[in-house]
Amino acid sequence: MAAPPPVQMASRTGEVEKVALPTEKLCDALYSIDCSGSFAASSKLKDAHLAPIVVNDIGPVEFPLSESTALQLIEKARQAPFGMGSETIVDTSVRNTWELDNTQFQLAGEQWTSTIDIASKWAAKKLGVHGTTVTAELYKMLIYENGALFKAHTEYAIIA
Repeated sequence: MAAPPPVQMASRTGEVEKVALPTEKLCDALYSIDCSGSFAASSKLKDAHLAPIVVNDIGPVEFPLSESTALQLIEKARQAPFGMGSETIVDTSVRNTWELDNTQFQLAGEQWTSTIDIASKWAAKKLGVHGTTVTAELYKMLIYENGALFKAHTEYAIIA
């Protein structure tokens, strides 16, 4: 079966591009996937008495986080960007939070290794990939101040 003709889509900046929709065969294949897992999984660590997070030039960060420590973290951080199409931009009306990248902090102590291993196995089960080796990699630390936000947003809209 031939692919349907491309449709026009407008980006947030108003730029119009033609995008081909998936073929009916691809859609059928995607709809036929039978999975017992969820699209996403989340949970809080309960009564975790973990070793601290160590931030370069600050040292160990204890929890609950004090206001003075939060301000020190923000001083070392940058505004967190977000993806819009093929661009990565900073727009504090859409995403207003701070980030440290994984070269700026470390998880100190063996307790973290065990906790992350347990969390990875739990997430694999919830996502329906139980029995598969799932690994976690330190990526970023996000710091949300009071009033911080990450609004739901749409990158593209179809023009009818």
